[in-house]
Amino acid sequence: MATASKNFLVCEGFAGLKDRGSFPYFILGFILAAVVRSHFPGFDNLWEALAGAGRQLLVITLFLVGAGLSRQVLAKVGFKPMFLGIMLWLIASISSFMAIQNGWV
Repeated sequence: MATASKNFLVCEGFAGLKDRGSFPYFILGFILAAVVRSHFPGFDNLWEALAGAGRQLLVITLFLVGAGLSRQVLAKVGFKPMFLGIMLWLIASISSFMAIQNGWV
């Protein structure tokens, strides 16, 4: 059953979650970005570059979350293994791309 509590509909199974929580402040950042972009349309190349960089950072963040990696884990692993892993990834991805482009695959 669901009951009305503190102006919210709360499921009885989640009765401990009645507190409102904190405001998601990143929404203000999205609104600010939309306002700035609409007021300065002459910088479309910059806005597209920033949007592309944001998408890439989101992909990296989702990968790190999915892999269970955090700043503490990355610091514990150290620079050398991380560098070697990135280099291996670059070699594999570039060689795969070249093989596809040349019709070998």
